[in-house]
Amino acid sequence: GKSTPAIKDSYNIASITDVDTAQVTVNIDTDLSNANYAVTSHARADSGGGGRLVCGKGTPAAGSYLFQTVNTGNNNEETEDNCVAFFGDGG
Repeated sequence: GKSTPAIKDSYNIASITDVDTAQVTVNIDTDLSNANYAVTSHARADSGGGGRLVCGKGTPAAGSYLFQTVNTGNNNEETEDNCVAFFGDGG
């Protein structure tokens, strides 16, 4: 979020890494069997109007996923909350 990212609740998430402005890597505890998993996400911003998007960045891996939050102008923007869920075969 707008401060140091922290895990509020999780299932099979080992940690998160603050990579850059509005970019976070989610580190999966027990790797999925491959990188062909589905991801769903949500971002919440308390002010500023307009939409916010959570987008994958780079190539997904079985043990991690890098995402960034952007505004409708396609500029990286920190948000209050980011929610990400992964659906795939266990490793």
